[in-house]
Amino acid sequence: MVVTALDARTTGKYGYHGIRYGHMEVGHTRQNVLLQAVALGLGGAMVGAFEDVSLKQLLRLPGEEHPLAILPVGHPRDTVPR
Repeated sequence: MVVTALDARTTGKYGYHGIRYGHMEVGHTRQNVLLQAVALGLGGAMVGAFEDVSLKQLLRLPGEEHPLAILPVGHPRDTVPR
């Protein structure tokens, strides 16, 4: 899962604080996704170190939308069926 933001959407309503709120929502999203992954017996992590422009191009994100986090979820290595 890739979490993206469109800052204009929140800054239009909340001013410059809108950017901060978007980053807070990434944290909430991450927590909920990873909690659900554990509940399903899966593993997950948050990746924040990625090449922004390359990922934006890969996902074909429009205009001002930009990626904030990658949340890979799957079977932990030690539980993958062989």
